[in-house]
Amino acid sequence: MELQSLWGNDTHRTRTFFRISGFIILFFTYPLQGSEVATIGSETTRDMFNDCDTMCNAIGTGTVECMGGSCECMEPGYYAMFNASLQGYDCIDNDECSSGLNNCDQTSSDCENTVGSFTCTCKVGYNKTTTDACEDIDECSENSHTCDSITSNCKNTLGSYECDCKPGFSSNGSDGVCTNINECLMDPPPCDISIQNCTDTTGSYECTCLDGTTSCESCKIGSIDCVILVCVVILILIIVAVLLTVIILRVRRSRKTPPSPPTRNRTADVELVHAEPEYNHTIVPEPVLQGTSNVAALLISKKNVHMESKLIGEGVIEYYKATLTLPDQQERAAVVKTIAETSSSGISTLIINEVERLSLLPSHAYIVELLGWCDTAPPYIIFEFINGSSLLAGLEEGQVKVSNGTNIALQVARGMKFLSEKGFLHPGLRAEKILYSESGMCKLYDFVPEEIALDLKKLAWDEYPPYQWMSPEYLFLEELTRTGDVWSFGILLWEIFSKGEQPFGDKDRLLVQKCIRQEDPILSKPKACPGGVWTLVLQCWEKRPEERATFQHLSSELFLMTQEKTYEL
Repeated sequence: MELQSLWGNDTHRTRTFFRISGFIILFFTYPLQGSEVATIGSETTRDMFNDCDTMCNAIGTGTVECMGGSCECMEPGYYAMFNASLQGYDCIDNDECSSGLNNCDQTSSDCENTVGSFTCTCKVGYNKTTTDACEDIDECSENSHTCDSITSNCKNTLGSYECDCKPGFSSNGSDGVCTNINECLMDPPPCDISIQNCTDTTGSYECTCLDGTTSCESCKIGSIDCVILVCVVILILIIVAVLLTVIILRVRRSRKTPPSPPTRNRTADVELVHAEPEYNHTIVPEPVLQGTSNVAALLISKKNVHMESKLIGEGVIEYYKATLTLPDQQERAAVVKTIAETSSSGISTLIINEVERLSLLPSHAYIVELLGWCDTAPPYIIFEFINGSSLLAGLEEGQVKVSNGTNIALQVARGMKFLSEKGFLHPGLRAEKILYSESGMCKLYDFVPEEIALDLKKLAWDEYPPYQWMSPEYLFLEELTRTGDVWSFGILLWEIFSKGEQPFGDKDRLLVQKCIRQEDPILSKPKACPGGVWTLVLQCWEKRPEERATFQHLSSELFLMTQEKTYEL
């Protein structure tokens, strides 16, 4: 009777038996099959007993209630999961960020999961508004950018900003820094270099006339002033032609035959060169220059030239700084080229011939301008004066930076290309013979007509030529050629990137000749010399003159290098 009361009636006994059996099945199947089987077991149990409230209120964590026949967590941001070990339901935090159950804008914010919820954190470049939305920050308007207002404009973008370079500046793309473009080095230059100087400025450039003024426009065709000007010019040309004829006749009558160079022993030359190939020298006919000689118009009275101080001397050739009084009584600084008073009449004749050729030479940005001459004894040749120093002094004193060496080389190459095309040579081209202005512009001087170059330079050098810069053609055969100028240009490039060091050191002429015969290259590459420039140097030092680079090629290659931001060392 007592046993029957404990077990209950038949209906109660049957229900209890199935409940116990169900729990036994769940207990053994959950560890083996995992949570999926446990879930099926729980569903089976629910189906067996159809008692949702009993299962949801079993031992577990969180508040779980039966909702629509299934167990649900009452806390927002959680979901119910059956825990077989506890035989009850746990409330598990729902990861809204991973599941995509969030309303964060992926463009402007990042989703961060929190206990029972999530937050939307604004990305860099965005600010949270009063409505909890992330709004793009306008760094340009708020002045929270790093753009340089001088060289660039700030452009706002989503989450950031960009620095757009202003006209006259460019960026190399790596650090975004806008650097100044040197428009004067463009090919072709923005200024008319036949009548103007180009000066680079920050973000732009300035064209000034060669005579120092800022307005050099030609008169308009058809205007009354232009007609009058043309008539005056024609009249002046007629007068000049008459005077020139008289002068030429007088010069020819007084001209003496220049002394012939001493007869040289060609056999000795061959022994000196040894097995080296002979340097072929093609005699180039005298070029025909366009225009009429302007010698008479350039004639200046000696009383208007006031000599001040000696600048440099080379043999019988001397250079002086002077002040030139112009017809309007304005004064202008000038440089006077003359010869020692003890010089022979032969050198004076050569100087007059030089003036005749110089008067036909058009103006050029990288060549000193001829201002006039004096037909005195000795004669004067008057050139423009450049504020600055020689390129050599600038290199030695650190005023000229090696980083600007390629730009300097380009200017010299363009000047030499012009001289070569006009039939002029620059024997012994070197940094000492290049003027470097305060604005960074180079100008060549001491160039001579090709047909009288050898006679002039023999007198000027007084048997001591600058052999360190001279080509093999001169050192072995005493010939001055255009390809010899290319050789000297290669030595000049070495000089620039060696910061003004003297090529070959203290070696005498015979040791320099030995280096030229035996060494290849004749000088080692300076550490600061870019790889591309060194390639051009080696092209200038080809032993056979016809294989050397031309100044046209050198100008084009150097211009391309100046357009690059970095150079291979």
